[in-house]
Amino acid sequence: MSDDEVKEAMNDGSESADAFAQARTFEWGGAVDADGNSSTELTAYDVLEVDAGSSADLIKKQYRRLAKIYHPDSNPGDPAAAERFHEIQTAYDVLRAKHGF
Repeated sequence: MSDDEVKEAMNDGSESADAFAQARTFEWGGAVDADGNSSTELTAYDVLEVDAGSSADLIKKQYRRLAKIYHPDSNPGDPAAAERFHEIQTAYDVLRAKHGF
């Protein structure tokens, strides 16, 4: 969904709606799998390159490893690395909320 489509769908023009739309982290989670994971959570596990049943410690460890590799300070002037870092941060935020760490 493009930014324009999101703004049109939200149709209220408020600052919070714009920030929410720009974050690109929202979506309807949809049905859950047998383990209770939504499609958003499953995508987050994939982004962090861990299995859906991974422990909180493993998720944290993998997040730190990937964040260190793709952090913008480690890759100055590399927009692809910055985008990957943003994906990793967003995925970690999703799983942190789910697991409560």
